[in-house]
Amino acid sequence: MLPCIALIAALQLPKASDWQVTGTDCRRFAIGDWNGDGWGDVATINANRDLCVSLSVHGWKAAGWIAVAHDVDPDALGLGFEGSQLVVQLADKQLVFTRDGADDKSTRAERAGGELPAPAPAFREPSGSTCAPAYEPGAKLCSETTGDLNGDGLPDRLLVFECQLPSEQRLLRTLLAPNPASTDQDSDGLTDLEEEALGTDPLDRDSDGDGLLDGWEVHGLPRGAGLGEFTTLFDPKCAPEKRDAQLDPRRRDVIVELSYFEGVDPAQFRGEMPRVQAVFRALHCANPDGTSGVCVHFKEHKDFVPKADQSLAWWDVGNKYFARNERGLLHWMQVTPWGGGQSSENGDMGGCGNGWAVFSHEFGHQLGLSHSGDSSPAWCPLYPSMMSYAFSYSFDGDGDKVHFSDGSFRGSVLDERHLVERLPYPYAKLAYLEKGPSASRSRTRATARRASTGTTTASSTRARSRPTSTTAARPTAASAASRRRSPRRPASRTWATPVSSSRPSRRATTCGSRPAWAARSGRRSASSRRAPRPRIPCSWAARNSVWCCTSSSTAGT
Repeated sequence: MLPCIALIAALQLPKASDWQVTGTDCRRFAIGDWNGDGWGDVATINANRDLCVSLSVHGWKAAGWIAVAHDVDPDALGLGFEGSQLVVQLADKQLVFTRDGADDKSTRAERAGGELPAPAPAFREPSGSTCAPAYEPGAKLCSETTGDLNGDGLPDRLLVFECQLPSEQRLLRTLLAPNPASTDQDSDGLTDLEEEALGTDPLDRDSDGDGLLDGWEVHGLPRGAGLGEFTTLFDPKCAPEKRDAQLDPRRRDVIVELSYFEGVDPAQFRGEMPRVQAVFRALHCANPDGTSGVCVHFKEHKDFVPKADQSLAWWDVGNKYFARNERGLLHWMQVTPWGGGQSSENGDMGGCGNGWAVFSHEFGHQLGLSHSGDSSPAWCPLYPSMMSYAFSYSFDGDGDKVHFSDGSFRGSVLDERHLVERLPYPYAKLAYLEKGPSASRSRTRATARRASTGTTTASSTRARSRPTSTTAARPTAASAASRRRSPRRPASRTWATPVSSSRPSRRATTCGSRPAWAARSGRRSASSRRAPRPRIPCSWAARNSVWCCTSSSTAGT
């Protein structure tokens, strides 16, 4: 035993990696094999009284949450696995749940109270507090549990962090036990020798941090998920001109499946794809291979969404057309023949019209980008991103110049109660402020006129306000308020988000709603200093307010 312990201690530890997220109402977690496939799954209870399980994808990564039982006390004293059974500890009894033929179905039994089995002891180094996510290193470690996630017989650690970015949530991160008998220390599907040859990190299962494990990008996606005709697996010998079309474990990649509505010309949207790819490749995020940005890959669903399904909410369309074996691996977007759009923030589903700019805006929500960036209100003049309503349609008066923000102004604060006269930036950097968002609104009105006459062009389909379809009509203030009071939920309960209805962990962001022109007083974003020129038009400053957008609970997104 002692030589084995010494060998484990001599091994380098795999790096902690993201596993899953929950709402702050989830307090109990357990690891066990719910579906009997040999890999560890994670269970929790949310404030909606759902007992939820996140299935392991071959020990590599977590799939989406599914509700396996309902009406379970979220204040239970304990949660644990006995073999493949889930046991909930209450004050006077225990509830025992057994899988009943399907992952989301179970039978319930009661028995006298007792002690839950103690989690298996695990290695203790490094400390959990050092394993916080890189994007929030100050996140607090609130709990942890152990269990065999990757099926190698050794207990791994599941660390639960209280996070505030991009929203308040609990982040589950895994720390795999070092295994002296394994040739793949990070369990990513590539041997340590393969990783050395490719230049990837043998202790990091996702070397480029794109959510696709290194082995998936080289040997193929798990669960039989295909890549489609536009994307190939990594080949170090491929020609340079073909590299952007392949997955690469040293560069951020994301795959989006498209479901075209009847009425959309796929050839037209294929012409928009290079513009989408260019705007995401221009993002200022460094990759291990020395490049920057994110490579967006497209996969087309083989069938059109018929008119009979086009009146469904986009999440219901997604649950119908986005294959379950692809969830957690790909993203999904419906593409409609009109303007407008909506997408889940930090989720995997949404929809938009068939233009490159509207697609990029809505897909940006899925990658965690909001309408206001680091600012609290929308329409911030120093958030020159296509995610901002001020610059969704044009930048500096040109609709082809819309882009994502590079973060240049993120440290600036604009407070109308304490303004100074100069911004610490060169005039050329701020020259776009002279034109303001009025050009954007003019373009929108012109686009709406073209749409109303039946003219559909690449530029007209970029419009997100004034959609031409009755199913995407602008919400009134009353209807938006109604949705805020009573969040809409998908009809299906198969996919569940373990979060209370009072605080959804993912937001559905409606774009294209009409602005509420009421001026807001008090602190605005985004700079404590303002240059004497260019001057921000007073009419713009007065309208620096939030559009009527709605946040709704979207289970399964």
